[in-house]
Amino acid sequence: MRGLGQPIMLYADKAALENRTKVKLLSIRERELTLYTNNCRMVGTVSALMAGIAYSALIYTKMAYFQESSTVQQFLYISGIVVCMCLSLRNVLGTTMLTMLGPGKALRGPDGSMHTAVDGMLESFEGIAVVQHLTIYSFMMTTVVYAWTAASMTIISSVLLSTLVIGCTYIMYMQTTIVERAFPMRSIALVSGAFFPSQAQRQAQAAAHAAIRQGTDDGAYQQQERQPPPQPLPPPGAGGPGGYAHVTRQHQPSPSLPRGARYEAVPTGRGDLL
Repeated sequence: MRGLGQPIMLYADKAALENRTKVKLLSIRERELTLYTNNCRMVGTVSALMAGIAYSALIYTKMAYFQESSTVQQFLYISGIVVCMCLSLRNVLGTTMLTMLGPGKALRGPDGSMHTAVDGMLESFEGIAVVQHLTIYSFMMTTVVYAWTAASMTIISSVLLSTLVIGCTYIMYMQTTIVERAFPMRSIALVSGAFFPSQAQRQAQAAAHAAIRQGTDDGAYQQQERQPPPQPLPPPGAGGPGGYAHVTRQHQPSPSLPRGARYEAVPTGRGDLL
């Protein structure tokens, strides 16, 4: 009984050690999950605010200064506002889906879902950050168009307002560049909480190996099907009495015999011809 219980105890100790290690790894990845979730919520709030501002700007198209503007000015103004609102709503929807589905998959998914959820949120958040920059820049360009509508009193005011908006846009661009140089998160090797390859990569590699094996097995099976089936040997005694049998050799034609000659069967114990 002592020899039987020892392997079971070792297996239980190894399983407990593996579970404790997984819990520690998941606690590290949980910090990344919380960070990306909070970032998505913050960007979603700003995007919702920008969408509300763009919608409010569309309401003011009924004002007299907009009606007195040229067709080109009206088209550019409405186009800029609509682009800004659509980009903002895109970020609102994207961040909402990430904050709902990302943590849900990490908590309730199968083994390895934490790593897949964190890596997926990081990749999606990079696209959301780019769309957020485009939203701000489109809104600023729409403000420049507004400066040249009939709402401006003189050309001087239009030039001054355009210069102010373009200057602010350039300052924001330079500030973004300085921050990215100080925190080069896209150009350096980031340290992740994952100690092993992601679950998606492992599944892709396993699927690739399975496809290769399946292709090899199918090729071997088809080649085996193309081969002709082996010819069965004649049973003993099929050639006549005394255990004689005539065996015909395939692919080896027998030499021609002189006229009047004939084959002679040689008796053997197994019924074959030597």
